[in-house]
Amino acid sequence: MDKQRQLQLRIRYFASLICIFVIIHTIFALFHSQIHSIYFYIYSIIYVCFLVALIRLKKLPNWAPYLFIVTLNCYIMLEYTTEMTYSYVIFLAYPIFIATFFQVFPVIFLVIAVTYVELFFIFTQLSSNFSNQLSRHDVELVLFFFFMLLSTTILYMWVERKILQSINSQNSLMKNQLLSQDGYLRLFFDTAKDGIAVFDLSNRLIDLNPAFEELYGYSREELLGREIFFVSQESEAAARERTEKIRQGNVFHFEATDMRKDGKMIDVLLTLSPIHDKRGKIIAMSVISRDISFKKETEKLKLQTEKLQLAGEIAAGVAHEIRNPMTVISGFIQMMNSDKNSPSYRYTKLIESEIKRIEYIVSEFLQLSKPSPSLNERFFLRSVLNDVVSLFGPNLDSSSIKLHHKWNAHHMWLRGDESHVKQVFINIIKNAIESIESSGEIHIYSYSKNHEDYIVVIRDTGTGMTEEVLENLYNPFYTTKAEGTGLGMLISEKIMADVNGKIEVDSVLGKGTTFFLHFKKVSPPENEES
Repeated sequence: MDKQRQLQLRIRYFASLICIFVIIHTIFALFHSQIHSIYFYIYSIIYVCFLVALIRLKKLPNWAPYLFIVTLNCYIMLEYTTEMTYSYVIFLAYPIFIATFFQVFPVIFLVIAVTYVELFFIFTQLSSNFSNQLSRHDVELVLFFFFMLLSTTILYMWVERKILQSINSQNSLMKNQLLSQDGYLRLFFDTAKDGIAVFDLSNRLIDLNPAFEELYGYSREELLGREIFFVSQESEAAARERTEKIRQGNVFHFEATDMRKDGKMIDVLLTLSPIHDKRGKIIAMSVISRDISFKKETEKLKLQTEKLQLAGEIAAGVAHEIRNPMTVISGFIQMMNSDKNSPSYRYTKLIESEIKRIEYIVSEFLQLSKPSPSLNERFFLRSVLNDVVSLFGPNLDSSSIKLHHKWNAHHMWLRGDESHVKQVFINIIKNAIESIESSGEIHIYSYSKNHEDYIVVIRDTGTGMTEEVLENLYNPFYTTKAEGTGLGMLISEKIMADVNGKIEVDSVLGKGTTFFLHFKKVSPPENEES
């Protein structure tokens, strides 16, 4: 409450109190009608009406304290001049006493000045009216009393003003510190990168920060006041059990898979803990949720890289050990096949075809052990795509499969081994053709993302893949084809890693599969032709 409002409130309170005093005095005057004249009742009624108006006025002017004190003083002087009773002189001290509560020095000085003028008037001009009642010594005592009262009033005002200033300064400092602490805490809550939410003991959400909204895909209005578990229905019972243990004071810190509003599952690191008041009583629960999807993806990529390195090391050793005996076997089989009239000719021909298959598998397997290509070799990705599309043209025509392609990205320059990148497209398009049972479509298009990546999309309308196939897509020797080796996607993933790229797959069983191939953009050569 500001000082002006405090002052107006005090004026109304004292006006109400004095109004009651005047009414009581008027009632008492009825029992002493011989003392009071008709004028006493007239100005008493007028003064009561003035006080009532002052009380009911919604907004008092700045000069209201002066008016209130002066009118009170005038009312006491009218009482004195009406009855000419010495006792009323004492009442002149009352306006001074009231003025001290307003804490306004000009009002104090005004009422002091007016009172001394009135005392001078009383003891000089009207002294004949009560000369028989009052001696000179009494007058001196009265004046000394007023001097003491006025001096004490001024001293009290000065001391009280200093004390109030000190208290107000301390209160202001404490208020600023409190506001500053609350502001910093709120600022931390609103700007934290981790999702933070607060639940009451009924598990209804009472507050959350913007990071929590972004992480789970809900708006603030959708969540406030709701009881909600960000888990699948199968995990809801376990979540309720944890909530009950938090109410008992337990704290949980663990990794989990939560569900967003759109149904997507996200990997999060959760900290669930109770919130205590100053007495240690649990009044709420807090949830701090950190998105660790990137961390999980990094761990997955690291594991896959280690798997590729291990496969490469194994490939180098196994290929060498297999090829040496296979060379000897292949030589003798060729000699045996020279005699077509031999009774074992058809068996040796079959052995020869299987040996060629083993050599093909070994050749593919060896690609895993080859070192990464030099990143200084620059090539045009669109030329590679055009070559691959032309390569599969006859095969697509005979299979009644339509291929649609559109290159939206320009200046598609990469660094790496051009032949290896071409092999990636051949592997994926070949798989797409084999997944289409009769007739269908293959769409290939490219675009640029964030001016940093090229993305080539290969989408087919084939049979799609199951969750099991997707999980084992890059595992060596895992295949669903009768003639497959299970090495094509593993080799493709290694080639993409060599050119700082990656492969993403989205497949729906019965509807088709979409491959997203991400390539890092490099600057074109200076002599590039448009």
